[in-house]
Amino acid sequence: MTSIKARPSAYGALAYIANFYGIKSAKELLLRIDITAPQSPKDYDAHLVNKVLRNDIVARDVKHHMHALPTSAFRENRQHSMPFLQSKRFRSCKQCLAEGTLHQAHWQDFYYTHCHTHSTQLSDACEHIYANQFWMPCKQCEPGNEKTAIPAYLQHCLCLESQIQVEVFIGQLTILAERMHRPFDYIAVKLPWDRLTVEKVSNILNDAFLLGALDKTNDVWSTCIRKKRAKLNVKWQEAEHYGLENLQTTLKECDWSLSENINVTTQTILNKYHDGLNQLNYRNRNHIYDDDTPDNVSLRASNSVMARMLNIKTDALRELIDSGKLPVMKDSGRGDKLIFDVADVSKAMNGIQSWSIWVFCDFFMAPGLSPEMLRTLLLDRKQLNKHLISGNFDATWTQSDNEATLSSATIYEFANIVSAIYEFELNHAEHLSIKSTADFLGVTECNVVFLVQRGYLQWARWQRSCNQFINIKSVKSFVSDYLVVNREAILKGVETSELISSIGDCCGCATTIEHVSLASNSSMVIYDKATLNDCCRKVATNKLEVLFSFCIPVMKNNAQY
Repeated sequence: MTSIKARPSAYGALAYIANFYGIKSAKELLLRIDITAPQSPKDYDAHLVNKVLRNDIVARDVKHHMHALPTSAFRENRQHSMPFLQSKRFRSCKQCLAEGTLHQAHWQDFYYTHCHTHSTQLSDACEHIYANQFWMPCKQCEPGNEKTAIPAYLQHCLCLESQIQVEVFIGQLTILAERMHRPFDYIAVKLPWDRLTVEKVSNILNDAFLLGALDKTNDVWSTCIRKKRAKLNVKWQEAEHYGLENLQTTLKECDWSLSENINVTTQTILNKYHDGLNQLNYRNRNHIYDDDTPDNVSLRASNSVMARMLNIKTDALRELIDSGKLPVMKDSGRGDKLIFDVADVSKAMNGIQSWSIWVFCDFFMAPGLSPEMLRTLLLDRKQLNKHLISGNFDATWTQSDNEATLSSATIYEFANIVSAIYEFELNHAEHLSIKSTADFLGVTECNVVFLVQRGYLQWARWQRSCNQFINIKSVKSFVSDYLVVNREAILKGVETSELISSIGDCCGCATTIEHVSLASNSSMVIYDKATLNDCCRKVATNKLEVLFSFCIPVMKNNAQY
């Protein structure tokens, strides 16, 4: 058994010193010599032991009277490697302590629940780990350990030859144990291993070990899941098969076996944990009602689970909920707190023969529309997605390589959709932030402030202190009277200098405003439309229709069209 090495814990060493002086705990010892005591046993380290040993009185007594304390183990100011989660409860083998053994570091590893020397289950004790009959009565300080058999999973662990093998085994076992805790659920459970009692950890891990070792566990488990979800009775196959592939992968990694036959079946273990909804007195976020039944809880789904089942981004769930297309059981402003009932979602999907919006796996994408273009049109992908999902505008969608793209039949229709959305956003807004105004004009925020200072734009009147918003009427008036070359260059997909040269070559018109922002070293070029001839204005102006005449050839050259 080379995988577990005897090594005294830092807390055990301090508690041993405290016991010598008649002090009940390491925490009280530290307080008496003016050292701040950690809150958790895992926070006691070699550095803290060395700090205590620098006390002259303690160092003298350790040297002359406490020969069982291996102070050399704590001389180096470093922590030993602790790859496993450490229990927040103090654990001990009372028989080892009675024989003079110091508190061991590996007793705090969450998976180590039994002393392999005495074949006894460790005690969940309080900080008085060396407490005896002379101390004041303490409910947590148990008198001793009863002799019990070492569970099968720990026997297997003790036979492993290296620490790496132990880490791999415990990792696989805990993953299976958490999957087993609510075996038929959509939502995965994360157990609080460091807060569970020794007995609960031992029972859960041993059941998981037996489950992983039994024959045909994967077949039985998968069949049970399908049976529980059969009531959905939907064409939406993902609702029935979700998680089965991950379950199969988890069970494949369980390459251990039992050395003896046991009188237990896979079905028995799975039903035990499915029916025991509150067996750990640990409420999960999918258990939100006191009268919930285990079967009801098993049909709950979180935002991340629902997004994977629908093959969409989690951000798109909010748009679907707000549009009334996706029923939600527990709504929340925080996306990670959303809870869905898969049965309700399945009914909603059954009632729609062709719900093309479900092919979304990302916010709206279309060739030729760069983020800069969308910002200049006061749009972003989220706004487009929201309007299309809400049904305000119609479009036909196809799915290719998990990306939502426009079909060739709706290219021209799409130009009208964006035009309508653009007008809707512009007409229904009351003000624009400095950043939005800068994006809209294709300039910097410093340029926007410059335009306000020169009287071309106006601040929103309702602002009481710092000016951060622009009156949208002044923006619309400015764009109708002036041609901002920066904005038109973005929409046309060319350089600003190219447009300036084109206007100059046409009729030699001079710029009305040419401002360089020193902060960003970027220039803003503007013409007064009244000073431009029709031919010059036609060269520079890039209306919405021109934008799509630029996009469409790119789309048509794509093989899928």
